[in-house]
This record gives sequence, C-alpha cells and structure tokens, in this order.
Amino acid sequence: MTKKLIKDVSLSQFEIIATDISTTVLEIAQNGKYSSVSIIRGLDEVFKEKYFHNQDQAWTLSEKIKNAIRFQQFNLQNSFTSLGEFDTVFCRYVMIYFSDKLKQEIADKMAGIIKPGGTFFVGSSELFIDVQKNFEAMTY
Repeated sequence: MTKKLIKDVSLSQFEIIATDISTTVLEIAQNGKYSSVSIIRGLDEVFKEKYFHNQDQAWTLSEKIKNAIRFQQFNLQNSFTSLGEFDTVFCRYVMIYFSDKLKQEIADKMAGIIKPGGTFFVGSSELFIDVQKNFEAMTY
C-alpha cells in the first residue's frame, strides 16, 4: 500500500461533525480526555505529541482541534438529510449492534450523503450483506 502525503491543509478548510445517540458519550468526547491506555490504541506517537498534551495522568486533545469539532446528538435510524454531504464518514464499531436489515438501511443512507469519490470507513467486524450495491469494499 502506498501512503499519501497531504500538505497545506488547515482546520479552516473542512468541518468535523461528531455524532452519537447518547448525550453522555458526546460530553465525554467534548472533553477530549483519554487515559494513557486508551490513547495508545492505534495512535501514532507523533500525532499524540502533536495534538495532545499530558495532564493529570490523562491525554487531552488540543483546544484548537476540540473547537473545530461540532458535536451533535443523532440517531442513525433517523433521516440523514439534515446532516449534509460528506467527503468522508467514519462509522466504526457502531453497526455491530444492529440487525442486518438496519445495517443495510444505514449503509444505503450513508451512500446518499457521501459525495462521489468519498469514503465510508467501517470496522472490520461490520459486515454487510449487500455492501457492493453502494460501495467498493477495500481492506487496509
């Protein structure tokens, strides 16, 4: 796999929307604090040092990045039209709790809000019956 380098990108050039059905989970996310154990799961040391600072035995996301994120309560069973269109959507380890029918409905709705050429990231354990209907499956 060839890695891509993206240069000259600033937070003002894109929008990050974080959603969850739980207001409690959204509050935790807004705090941007992670234990030393949770932050090492898949986060490169370079990014940890660049975007987090160590405080009271926890790693806290920089205010600049936290302020660039819009946190919004959202139920995946609702219509997606109010969210807008996206280049990239991350929906990892969410749909593992849903029936195959609901997974397919959500994947279909995601296809409607992801721009042509966009990317939909899901966890490796989130299998879809008819994913090829809307997406080209890739594994990294």
